[in-house]
Amino acid sequence: MQKLLLNHKKYIIFIIFLSVVSLLIGFYYFNSLDIALKTNIADNIKNNTINMNFIFKDLVAMSTIIVTSFFLIGLPLCVIYYSYNIFIIGFFIKAFLITYKSKGIIYLFIYVLINRLLPILLFTIFMYKVLIISKYIVNYIFAKNKCLIEKIYINCRKSVFIILFITLINIISYLLVPLFKI
Repeated sequence: MQKLLLNHKKYIIFIIFLSVVSLLIGFYYFNSLDIALKTNIADNIKNNTINMNFIFKDLVAMSTIIVTSFFLIGLPLCVIYYSYNIFIIGFFIKAFLITYKSKGIIYLFIYVLINRLLPILLFTIFMYKVLIISKYIVNYIFAKNKCLIEKIYINCRKSVFIILFITLINIISYLLVPLFKI
């Protein structure tokens, strides 16, 4: 495990940095809204009219990212999409804490973390696989190494399994989260 962490130290540092920056931007963005918008968001949270259906959005975004990774565009799209998801979590954390004060922590756990934490962790693995695919494609283009095609295929297959697993988690959370009415 320690060897694995040392081998991927730069990737882990990058993910942590990207996560913290995106989370802080989400907090800041909520704070920068005017009072009327904050009140509207708080009313939507209290009335349970928040759209937490990430099934279609995640499926389309990750499928697009895996296809565009063959053209080396997928990696920047993956980073942007990851940042966007962490930004949303930061925004919701701030909105729930402002709306419900101390009870907001419990609601956050039920409503945001259960719904987004596991998909975000899996998406981090997915982003690593896209990085590996892009690296292998660059090596294949410049080195013409035929054995890299098999590695590209294996990583694409793993990425598709991650997409399907995230979709399954989103479907389950979509069905379970309404049971925890605020």
